[in-house]
Amino acid sequence: MSNPSNPSNPLSSSGVALTHQHVVPPLQQDEIDLLSLLLVLFKAKWVILGAVLVCALAGFAVKTLLPQKWTSYAELIPAQARELAAMNSELNQLALLDIKVNASPGWLIERFVQTYESQIVRREYIAQTDYYKTLAAALSDPLARERLLSSLAQKAFTLKNSQLDQATESKEYTYYRLGVSARSSQEAHALLQGYIDFVAARVVDDLRYNIKNQLDQTLAREKARYQLTLQNLRNDQQVKIRRLDYSLAVAQAAGISKPLYGNGATFKDDDDFPISLGTNGLRQKLDIEKSQTDLTELNAGLKNSQQYIGRLSQVHLSDLKIQPFKYLMLPSIPVQKEAPKGALIVLLSAMAGLLLSCGAVLMRHAITGQRTAA
Repeated sequence: MSNPSNPSNPLSSSGVALTHQHVVPPLQQDEIDLLSLLLVLFKAKWVILGAVLVCALAGFAVKTLLPQKWTSYAELIPAQARELAAMNSELNQLALLDIKVNASPGWLIERFVQTYESQIVRREYIAQTDYYKTLAAALSDPLARERLLSSLAQKAFTLKNSQLDQATESKEYTYYRLGVSARSSQEAHALLQGYIDFVAARVVDDLRYNIKNQLDQTLAREKARYQLTLQNLRNDQQVKIRRLDYSLAVAQAAGISKPLYGNGATFKDDDDFPISLGTNGLRQKLDIEKSQTDLTELNAGLKNSQQYIGRLSQVHLSDLKIQPFKYLMLPSIPVQKEAPKGALIVLLSAMAGLLLSCGAVLMRHAITGQRTAA
């Protein structure tokens, strides 16, 4: 019988291991030894590092080959009192003529922003620029020129509201940051300045159209009212002349040549054909009525209406000067190019190299292990 106290026996009578070393259980088939994988990657560190470096250099080369651009920026705020002084002076004169239009700073800057972001306006502006004509000259295909025009209209112009865009600098007031990108610094500056002027002219045209539309409607209404009043007065005059003719005939038939009233005498005249003036008085009154060819001479309402129409007709909107915004920053001349997210391209390329190299090393290790086991 064996001795349970034999030092060569690793187990005691209770079945507890007598050794101080822990026994490491063997790995199951579906378990992954992360430590061995990390060791494999560490042994191939120079391969991985080389792959990362090569991919990063490739990303840098791609970044360099991508088209770089120059971007000109400008910042605008709603027009202030100084910019609106000349316009308000003209609008006050129009207000005296009951011509009132909405030309507040808010309306002007809102209209400017709407027009600036209009694809139709952008395409119209770009098509007439030398910048587009130079680029389009190298394209023989009309479809290619159309794609170029659409690309410039959609991508070359930017507009950001400081209150809505977190990328802009935060300030206590609202401002608009405008940008235009082109292939050179001077072209970017010229495109932005030209487009701002183009859009501002459109806003001015819109405001002048609103004023002219209201002016034309008011003028047409006043002319129609004037003609209607004048025709009514002419009708009244014709009726009055006809009544005087009848009254004169009645007075002549009655043999009344002088006025019947006077010296305290009373006389009840006829309401339809009064004859109390007598033939002399009726004839004189009839001559006066017939001589009135210009009815405005004895009618203050017609005089005022005629004067109002004359002042409306003398309004010249070409003299109206409008500045729809105020520059916070004039269109800048770029001093350096804007690379298209170069750091991000290099970083993503390096990460791609890291992942691909690690995958390749682990795949090679797995294939080698399979062959060894076989």
